[in-house]
Amino acid sequence: MSRILTQIFSGIGSSGLGGIGGFPAAQIDEVSSDVSRATARADRATQKAIEAEQKFERLQIVTQAMWEILQERLEVTDEELESKIQEVDLRDGVADGKMGGEVAICGNCHRKTGVRHHRRCMYCGFELKARHVVER
Repeated sequence: MSRILTQIFSGIGSSGLGGIGGFPAAQIDEVSSDVSRATARADRATQKAIEAEQKFERLQIVTQAMWEILQERLEVTDEELESKIQEVDLRDGVADGKMGGEVAICGNCHRKTGVRHHRRCMYCGFELKARHVVER
């Protein structure tokens, strides 16, 4: 769509009409450029979403395979797994299906910093240790 707008606007701008509806050709070019940038950002976001979905699907397969190995070798039951899932979920005090928003003390600046979404201290940039094996 941005290519179509660019073609329309550039054709009008070069025909000597000076723009559309009283808008200067430069302003039309700027809007067209904004549309192109927004389209590129949307394309990148779409690609990231596709990649995240692929990673998620792979993790589902790996998790199921590991669970089946545990069941076969250690005779762990579905009920035991469910119980452990609830236990891990409640470690942060909230039964929300998430690992929790833990706070860590930075090994460099010794300030409290969130570790859920960040691998580095938000104050000094020091790399934080993962608190759980699945965060590595």
